[in-house]
Amino acid sequence: MVRPLSSVLGRVLLSVPAVLAAIDVDTNNEDSIRKAAALVAEDLMSFYDGDKPGEIPGILPGPPPDGDYYWWSGGLLWNTLIDYGSVTGDIKYVDTTVKGLEWQLGQDGDFAPANWSVQMGNDDQGIWANAALTAAMSGLPAPSVKGTSDWLSPARKVVDEMTLRRIDNGTTQGALRWQFMTFNNGYNYINSASNAAYFTLAAGLAHQTKNDTLAKQAASTYEVLTKLGLIDAKFNIYDGCQTTDDCETINPLQVSENAGLLLTGAAYMLNQTGGDETWKKRVDGLLDETLKIFFPDGVASEVSCETRSYNCPNDMQQYKGMLHRGLGQTMRLAPYTKSKILPVLKTSAAAAVKTCTGGTNQRLCSSYWGGGDDKEAARKDAAAAQMDVLNALNSVLMASDNAKSTGGNGSTDGGNGQGSSGAAGGTKDGNKDTPGSMGSSTAVSTFVLLGGLVFGAMAVF
Repeated sequence: MVRPLSSVLGRVLLSVPAVLAAIDVDTNNEDSIRKAAALVAEDLMSFYDGDKPGEIPGILPGPPPDGDYYWWSGGLLWNTLIDYGSVTGDIKYVDTTVKGLEWQLGQDGDFAPANWSVQMGNDDQGIWANAALTAAMSGLPAPSVKGTSDWLSPARKVVDEMTLRRIDNGTTQGALRWQFMTFNNGYNYINSASNAAYFTLAAGLAHQTKNDTLAKQAASTYEVLTKLGLIDAKFNIYDGCQTTDDCETINPLQVSENAGLLLTGAAYMLNQTGGDETWKKRVDGLLDETLKIFFPDGVASEVSCETRSYNCPNDMQQYKGMLHRGLGQTMRLAPYTKSKILPVLKTSAAAAVKTCTGGTNQRLCSSYWGGGDDKEAARKDAAAAQMDVLNALNSVLMASDNAKSTGGNGSTDGGNGQGSSGAAGGTKDGNKDTPGSMGSSTAVSTFVLLGGLVFGAMAVF
C-alpha cells in the first residue's frame, strides 16, 4: 500500500526528536567525542542564568536554600568550559566565560568579592584562582578590568594571599585552614581540599612562570599533608583534621576532588623538576590509589556517598568531573601515565554518556554512572551532572596529540600580581561596579591570537 506523502512526512518528522535526543559517543573517535561534548555543554549552559537581565554573571543559581550551588561552583563551571573549548575548538562560550570570571574577580582582583565572604573558604577561592590559571594557559582574552592585565595576575594574587594564611607555628605549621574568615564555621578545621587547591595553584604557577619560590611553597604543602597524616603511606587522601587537637584525630572521609587536585599538582611538579624521582613516586602512588578507590569496574564513583540510596549532596556531585580533569591533566604533564589512565577515562566517559536520557529533550545526564536500577535516583535536572559528564569527555580528548600545550599566553612578567586594584564585584541589578564587556568578535579574535591559534592547536597546558 502506498501511503500519502503527508503521512510519510508526518512520521518522519515525529521520529526526528527520538533521533536527536539520545547522546551516542564512540570514545575511540575524537569527532564523536566532540559532538557529544557540544550537546552536553549546551545542556550545561541551559542551567546558567548569569547572562540574563537582573542576574549575577559568573555563578550558578544559589546559594542554598534558594538555589542549589555555592559560589565555588562558578569557578568549576568556567574551568570546565575553558577546557571544553580548548580540546574541541568550539569558541561558542568564550565571551560568557570571560564575563563570568571578570565579574567574580572582586574589588581587589583576587576572587574575594565581599558579597560572598560568608561562604568563602580557602578551597573556594582556590578553585576560582585555578580557573584563572587555566584561562591564562589557554590564552583566554585578558580581563577588561582595571588593574588586572592578564589571568596570571589574579591567580598569583590568590596564591600569595593563601601563603600568608598558612598556620605559622605549632604542630600544624604550614597548613591552611578550611575557612579564612574567623567567624565562619570551619576556621579550626584543616581540610585537604584547601591545601590541595593551594598546592595545585602554586605548582601550576611555578610550571608556567618557572618560579622556584612557588615550587618550594607547593612542595612544602604536600609535605605538610603527609606529616599530618592527611596523605598516608599508601597515598590515601583523607578529608581533614582539627587544629584544636593538633590533628590527632583524622577525618577518614575520602573524596575524589582531593585526588584530582593533588594528582594535577604532583604532575606539575614532576614536569617542572624534569622528572624528579620523588615526584614520580608521588604521581605513581597517587595514580594507583586513585584508580583503585574511585574507579570500581572502570567507572568513576564518589564512593563515600554513592550508596544504593544515592545520597550525594550537590557539592559532592561535582567532584567526579574534577577527578576526570585531574587524570586528563596528569596524562598531559606526565605522558608515560597515558597507557594506564586513558583506557579508564574512556570506559568511565562512555558510562557517563549512557546516563544522558533525562529532561524534556531526553538527553540530560545523571551524576550517577554505576548503572543498575539505582541510577534513576540521581538527579538529571542539575548542572552538576552535566559538568561531570562534560569533564569526562574533555578528559579523554586531553590525550589527543592535537591537545598539546602552546605554553600559555606568552606572559613574560612571571605573573607577579602587581598593579592597582580595580572594581569588578558588580551587583545583582548590574548598575554598580560593572566590568567592561568585550564584544564577541573581539573576544574570539583575541582568544585565537593570544593562544597562538590556541583552538587550532587545542591547547590548555
